Amino acid sequence: MRAFCERRDQARVLAGSCDALFTPRPLGPLLDIADNLDGDFRQALSAESALHELVGALVRSLAPHAPAVVVFEDVHWADEATLDVLR
Repeated sequence: MRAFCERRDQARVLAGSCDALFTPRPLGPLLDIADNLDGDFRQALSAESALHELVGALVRSLAPHAPAVVVFEDVHWADEATLDVLR
């Protein structure tokens, strides 16, 4: 995966990781990528918006950078909120 991300010549790649903790950060991988996206997504994330609003804000923030790839590493450690976003 890292080799793919390094060869990102035709797509913007954003990567976030799930925490290897018994109680991971809620939405940890989204927090990791938030600084690389516009204010709409960061605002939705900080406002603790409903998950469908958060996903909408993520899609809108990625649209100007199409094509874009979002990588969530270590999903087996994901919290329930992150899994809901992925679904």
